Amino acid sequence: MLILLAWSYALVLATEKLGEETAAEFATNREQIIGQARSALEGEDYRTVIELADKHLTVNDSELNRLSAEAETALEERARAEAVKSDAEAEQRRAQRVADAAQRRDTQKQEGLAEEQRRAKMTNKELFESDSTEAFVRMEIDKDALRATLKDGKSAEFKDIYISFINDSPVTCGQVNAKNSFGGYNGFKRFISARHAGISVIEGENMEINAFADVWRQSCNNRIEM
Repeated sequence: MLILLAWSYALVLATEKLGEETAAEFATNREQIIGQARSALEGEDYRTVIELADKHLTVNDSELNRLSAEAETALEERARAEAVKSDAEAEQRRAQRVADAAQRRDTQKQEGLAEEQRRAKMTNKELFESDSTEAFVRMEIDKDALRATLKDGKSAEFKDIYISFINDSPVTCGQVNAKNSFGGYNGFKRFISARHAGISVIEGENMEINAFADVWRQSCNNRIEM
């Protein structure tokens, strides 16, 4: 306990001595210190002013305190101005993003309309040739239509399939092999299928061979390149 009291007393003495040395230094160099603080304030170096005032806090000089108060006020005003500027810049960026998004939507809309107009002027054959997806989708639709006419549609195997056109109307041509009523495969035979026209025929199955040959010549000799 005595040791603690002695340490506390020594600390008080040291603090008082430091305060006396700081006060003596300030008294000797007051004009220089005040001038330095004023120059820093004019140069908007507000933190230097505050640091000088804090260093000589025990002196409690009214002019230095006034300069320090002005510096603190200026720092607060600067912080508010920067916050306002930051908010304004953020709002400007947000507005620009909105404008950019609107411009992109407008451009996409115009491009979409232009593409629709371009496609509207194309024949079905030109449309299928320019977009292989259209052809593949059509073939799958027509293959499903053909499966529906078979004894075992799930067993159907296809080869040499392509899209052809007759009077700008697409038809799917190729060969198909599927199981019969006895569970055996009949072998590949030519077929023509166009679900949109209600046509799904197989050579020698649901259309006589000679008649099928005539329809094949009319329907399947105008194939598109994919």
